[in-house]
Amino acid sequence: MTLAPVASRGVRIASAATANGNAAPLKILGICGSIRKESVNQKLLLLAQKTMPEGAELEIARIDDLPLINPDLEETVEGGATRFPPSVERLRQQVAAADAIFFATPEYNYSMPAPLKNAIDWVSRPLPKNEWAQKPTAIATIAGGFSGMLGRQAICVAADFVDLLILQKPAFFYNQWGPGGPPFNGAGEPTAEVSKRLGALMVALIDWTHRLEQK
Repeated sequence: MTLAPVASRGVRIASAATANGNAAPLKILGICGSIRKESVNQKLLLLAQKTMPEGAELEIARIDDLPLINPDLEETVEGGATRFPPSVERLRQQVAAADAIFFATPEYNYSMPAPLKNAIDWVSRPLPKNEWAQKPTAIATIAGGFSGMLGRQAICVAADFVDLLILQKPAFFYNQWGPGGPPFNGAGEPTAEVSKRLGALMVALIDWTHRLEQK
C-alpha cells in the first residue's frame, strides 16, 4: 500500500512507495523531553528503536543543542522564507519528514521539561508554517509522583495549538519510584511490564497513523 497525504484530514504521511511498489517503512520521530545523558526516557526511546514492529522505523531527534526560542535568531531571506539556526532547521526537517511523533518524557514541576517546550515552540514557527500540524503523536512518561500525568497534560495543551493529533489510548505512565521498581535494571534491560506497554503503544501508534491516512 502506498502511503500518501490525506486530503480530508490533512494528515501528512511522509513515507513513499519504494521502487518495487512496496510501501516504505513508516517513519516515526522520537523526541526525549530530558537532555540528561542517563535519562530513563531516552532509554525508552532506544528500546523502541530496537524493538519497532515490522513496517516502521524510529529515528531519535536531538534537542539539547537548540538555542532558547528567540525570533531574533530567525532571518528572512530572499523570497520571504525564514532561515533558522542550523540545529533548529535540522529538527524542523526531521519533523517534516516524519509520519508520526513519539514523545518520551519526564515531568518537571507539574509540567513538561523546558527543553521539550523549547523544541515544540521552534518547530511551530513561524505560523502558518507549523511542521507539527496533523502529525499523529504518542506520549510516554516515566517520572515520579503522578507518573508524568501532568507532564502529558501540558504537552496536550501545547498540542492543541500546534495541531498535533494525540493518541489517547493506550496511555503510558510509569512511576519509576513506585511499587513496580525502576523501569530498567542495572544492565539497562527493561522490565517485562515496560516492554509490554511500550510494544502496545507503538503498535497502536502505527495502526492509528495508517487509519488516519486512509480516511
